Amino acid sequence: MENLNFGQALEALKEGKKVCRAGWNGSGMFAVLSPGAKQLPSEQFFNKDLAAHALDLGGFMDVRPAFMLKTAQDDVAYWAPSGSDCLAEDWQILN
Repeated sequence: MENLNFGQALEALKEGKKVCRAGWNGSGMFAVLSPGAKQLPSEQFFNKDLAAHALDLGGFMDVRPAFMLKTAQDDVAYWAPSGSDCLAEDWQILN
């Protein structure tokens, strides 16, 4: 699907789909929603300080959902959509 607004793209993300802006297609970028986790064990945190804090809480800590972006450099980054992204109407749902 093409020419979606951000609200439609957000609904697709909530359904587990990946989305992109029209201008991102050439670079292979896409966004996904990481669902988060309830009671993630301390040993699964990549950051030692978060792992230590989870241990202080009894060995577990909740992780909130977050937007993730597969970048043009073929790595993954946390992502916050810009105002331009939110107002755009060129969003696409990828297969």
